[in-house]
Amino acid sequence: MMDWLPLEIFPTGGLASSVVTTVWIGVTIVAFLNLRFGTTLSGLVVPGYIVPLLLVKPGSAIVIIVESIVTYLLTRGIADRFLVKAGLGEFFGRDRFFILILVSVLVRVVFDAYLLVALDDYLMQRGVDFELRSSLHSFGLVIIALSANQFWNSGIKRGLGTLLVHLALTYAIISYVLIPLTNFNISTLGYMYEDIASNILASPKAYIILITAAFLASRMNLRYGWDFNGILIPSLLALQWYNPIKIVTTFAEAFVILFCAIGLLKLPFVRNQNIEGARQLLLFFNISFVYKLILGYIIIIWFPAQKITDLYGFGYLLATLLAIKMYQKDIAIKLTRTTVQTSFVAALGASLIGFALTLYQPAPLADDPELVPTSEVVVSKQPLARVIEATRQASYASDAVTRGITISPFTLEQFRDTILAIDDLGPTPSQRQLRQVAGLANNFGYEVLWVESRYVVLRDTRAERGWGFFVFDLAHRNELALQFPTVMDENITALVMLPLFEQLNARYLAVASARAQRARDGSDQLLLNSQTLFQVFHQTLSANSALQVREYSPSLARQLLGERSANEMLGLSADATRMWVKDSPPAALSLATLEQLTSGVDVVWDIPGFQNRQRDVARYGFAELFLTQPAMLSILANAALREQVETVANEQQIAGYLLSFLQENKRLLAAKNTEKYVAPQQSELLYFDRAVLEPLFMVMDRYGEPDWFSRSQPLINQIAQAAAQLDYQIILYRHISSGAEYFILREQLGEQRNSLRHWGTYVFKLGSSRPYVIEAPSPIFESGSFEFAGSLFQQMEADALLVSGAHPMANSDGSARVVARSNPLTLFNLVHQAALRHEAERDITAVQVRGFAGDSTQGIEKVELSYYELNKPFAAQQPEFKELRRYLELLLTRAGVAAPDEVIELTPASYTAQARFTKYIPAAQYAEIWLPRGLRESFRTVATESVLFQQMLALGIATKEYDVAMQLSPLPLVSMTPSMLVNVKRLLNQFEQSQNIQVLATLQQRYPEVTLELWRDNESLQSYLVLRGANTDVLAVKNLTPLSSSTIEVDERQQDITSAVREFVRGRVQWLHREAHP
Repeated sequence: MMDWLPLEIFPTGGLASSVVTTVWIGVTIVAFLNLRFGTTLSGLVVPGYIVPLLLVKPGSAIVIIVESIVTYLLTRGIADRFLVKAGLGEFFGRDRFFILILVSVLVRVVFDAYLLVALDDYLMQRGVDFELRSSLHSFGLVIIALSANQFWNSGIKRGLGTLLVHLALTYAIISYVLIPLTNFNISTLGYMYEDIASNILASPKAYIILITAAFLASRMNLRYGWDFNGILIPSLLALQWYNPIKIVTTFAEAFVILFCAIGLLKLPFVRNQNIEGARQLLLFFNISFVYKLILGYIIIIWFPAQKITDLYGFGYLLATLLAIKMYQKDIAIKLTRTTVQTSFVAALGASLIGFALTLYQPAPLADDPELVPTSEVVVSKQPLARVIEATRQASYASDAVTRGITISPFTLEQFRDTILAIDDLGPTPSQRQLRQVAGLANNFGYEVLWVESRYVVLRDTRAERGWGFFVFDLAHRNELALQFPTVMDENITALVMLPLFEQLNARYLAVASARAQRARDGSDQLLLNSQTLFQVFHQTLSANSALQVREYSPSLARQLLGERSANEMLGLSADATRMWVKDSPPAALSLATLEQLTSGVDVVWDIPGFQNRQRDVARYGFAELFLTQPAMLSILANAALREQVETVANEQQIAGYLLSFLQENKRLLAAKNTEKYVAPQQSELLYFDRAVLEPLFMVMDRYGEPDWFSRSQPLINQIAQAAAQLDYQIILYRHISSGAEYFILREQLGEQRNSLRHWGTYVFKLGSSRPYVIEAPSPIFESGSFEFAGSLFQQMEADALLVSGAHPMANSDGSARVVARSNPLTLFNLVHQAALRHEAERDITAVQVRGFAGDSTQGIEKVELSYYELNKPFAAQQPEFKELRRYLELLLTRAGVAAPDEVIELTPASYTAQARFTKYIPAAQYAEIWLPRGLRESFRTVATESVLFQQMLALGIATKEYDVAMQLSPLPLVSMTPSMLVNVKRLLNQFEQSQNIQVLATLQQRYPEVTLELWRDNESLQSYLVLRGANTDVLAVKNLTPLSSSTIEVDERQQDITSAVREFVRGRVQWLHREAHP
């Protein structure tokens, strides 16, 4: 209805996500209220600066207001009670503001380092939400002093009331007008502030420069009469001498504003207007805002690779205030000179002060053990690969937290101290030193692991926070750091993380532990948020020697190659691995080794066209590597990982192999009321999906390429290593005769039964297959359903076969019911979702094989076929449904059902957890096959087969495993006498029903010339009793689990019995013998 909203007013990457926009709203409101009601025209930046914090970090906004009040009260107390009584006069003008700056710094240090930390501990003990606690710190270098200054003339009561009115109006306009109606973006609003304004404990240099410049500006004004329009202007400019381009852009903007304002004020309809005070301020600032708006669009159109905000002037009102003073005093050149001169001298003097302070070094960590808290270090017996995989798995707990967890400045400083202490450790640290760094890490909830007697792993004990983990290789003294800022969103980079770390001989490894988009406020976007452990690690240890590794993806293509690159070029770029270098590559990075590992990398001596906080703070030695899939496979191949995948080649078809395996390892299936099923955690399922299933499907998609297995084996080994974290293994099964290959995901068989989780077994066909996923959710409770599902999977050559690992009532809490809608967190449901998601464009159909009691009172039992889309017109005519029905009828025919079309009855599908997900895949369908008990029993193999073998052994009956049809066809089949045939059939039918071996003993005693053998078919796992005569001729064959009670009686004149044997085995007929002969 309102398709024209939001209005695309602001340039993306500029004012669309900048505090400048909100400050513009705030300044307009302050000026309007001053003109209309006479409120104080001070604290111009304050409303527009604080309101964004109210939206995304309300705790920080409250802290700023409280600290402003405390700053005002302390300064007022000093002025009224100390100076007046001492006869030193009152504060005013620049001196008052300088004292406000000093007191605000003191207040901020006390609050952020002590009082707010104590409040944080108190709130944690009371169970207050962590998001509120973590935002209890202030922002802004001078915002507190500006707010306190606003209270000075009007007093705290009136000044605070005015401030709250300003905030309320600014908040209303931003929340209900700006954001809904325009393209102004709040997603990263909390991180548009300058880095040095966020953390006072991490920016002492900035405060030293600020205070030095403010003092010098105050003295220059007093001694020489230099007017800067406030001592803050040279103070803030002094901060930018480490980035001089900002000083140039600031004065360039000021001159643009000045010239435009002069031109506007000469226009006839403006010339005679009263443009003074608030009107003049608003005019100049509007010109500044329009300038930024136009500049943003110019950069997007003509210089898309240029970061827009780099060409904006520093600060929010700084260029405007400079232009106003130039206009008022007509001293443009003089003001420029004095401001630049004062700021430069202040920056130089502050640097000397800072350098002098660095000469003081505290005692080394090991020299004062009594002063450093200690904690036990975890000495891991696992190799680094297993430790990293375990840490990655735990990291997926962060997905359970839907909001980002902001880190307080005090915690960032604790982390900085800890990594510096670790970095100071030698190659062979003592246990005392390790306990000391463990004690430092324990202060902010991290633990230290000592791995392989060379690696220190720093990881979070509360993984749900998603703050990342870090690895130090103490055996290497180079400074190379590998960084993986988006590893939770890019599975391909996770696979090569450790191989690159080891092969490039890096000293540091920094890894993200939360998805970038987890939090709405952008706090988990490590490339944008500077207040993270990841950024502190980078700035402290690896700012100028870092290789950042990411996955090449289409979403990055246009940012890397330009917004208007052709689609063809974007596609071609996926074939090339590129490394973008800022100024120079990391000195410790071996380009030759990297070239060899990736099988070729293109070096681009430029920076990508998207924001990166780590890149911003690096002056040189920073590189960004974007890996393609071929490069990743090359890295894994060069890493030479240990074999992890078991390969099985067998003559058994896949269904027979699975039946045999599960019968031999029945402890993989949790029985009823055993409480053996272990319900998975959400983090475990997320890890399995991203670290196992997604890369496994990627490998399957490459099947059929030349040298597929040899090229993919390193990746398969890596996937198997990830699966082993959850005690799963990957088997590559190959059917020798047909050459068909399958991946089997099954639990590892540990020594302890309790170590099993009973999450199920999953099979994926490689190569050509039909888009069906066959599922057996109740292989124990609905006996025979698994055997039917396996046969259907094999006959259809379907994509996948899913077999649940537990009885639905294995656990009393219902957690083993994999089809329950209330229980979606199961591996069975996850594999169902992953398989459908992988084939989402192929019209894939999930087919569940279920069982019910049936009703045999009316003769023929019905087979119910349910199709999820039967409620849609002509759904039964869909090709997928018709093909499924055709295979169902084929299996029923082989099961001895004479008219399968007549026993199939269409019914509505049940709404299972799997059906619930299927409806979200547009091209996916869901079907159910409900088999009556009688038909399922005919498919069920002998349940007590191990007992049967023991019975045969007790009677001396040989047991053999054959392809029964192939073994039986060439053997001679001879006749028995009518009386012998009747007795033999009667006794063996009786044994089939009773399983009483006395019946077989009676047969042996009555017919001693007859030899009994038990044959087991290695394809169908059916068991047969074979009667052989004196010359080892075959007298008869009895199927112990027949589908029908019929008999195939071979005519005595028929010599070739191959067709009869094939019909007997395939149809699972009860008896095979010749006609009786007297």
